Amino acid sequence: MLNIQIRGMKVETHISSITEEQINVMMKQVAKKKSSLAELMLKSHFSKKWDSYNNLGTYKKPFLTDNTEIIITAFDENDYYSDGYSFYREKISNLIQKPIFKNFNIMNNIFFMVNYANYYGCVFETELNELSYKDFNPDYLSISSINIPFPKQTLIDELFLNNLPLIDIDRSKLQLVKFKSVLYKRDSNIITPFLDEDESNSLEFLVSSEKTF
Repeated sequence: MLNIQIRGMKVETHISSITEEQINVMMKQVAKKKSSLAELMLKSHFSKKWDSYNNLGTYKKPFLTDNTEIIITAFDENDYYSDGYSFYREKISNLIQKPIFKNFNIMNNIFFMVNYANYYGCVFETELNELSYKDFNPDYLSISSINIPFPKQTLIDELFLNNLPLIDIDRSKLQLVKFKSVLYKRDSNIITPFLDEDESNSLEFLVSSEKTF
């Protein structure tokens, strides 16, 4: 059996439209509580939890750093609780395909909010029961990636081995290291419902607040 892990950083991103009136209410609470927007969001101080502000989209994916790596370990099928044999280790940056930018449907909203939670640990894991280390060929491993406006990082999108998709079994091995809340304003003269790469670089920051752990 093969156990495949990616270790590094993962981002959970929730994107929501928001009105100017809602922004004013939030800023009044920030001043009243003498706290940051990020801290109040994490404490669910407003009308809903931070991850419920998501009517424009949600992404939960590993993101690429210089230290992101893939580790493949072989286990004896009859002795899963052994330490195994980690026979393949490589930086994801040496394997990943060129990212594709995905235009974002912003639905003609002028103001919107993005909440990010950054986690560190095992950000992807899967197991292949029918393969041994003798069957593995790194030439048949492929990793696709995407860029989206939020966050401005390369996200690991999909993994394939022997042209078959690898499915994350989503074991909980993550530690929250940073939380961030950002309020943006879009140019009101732009009428397209899609946020492309060029426009994403010219958005106006209204508030950028973060908390590290």
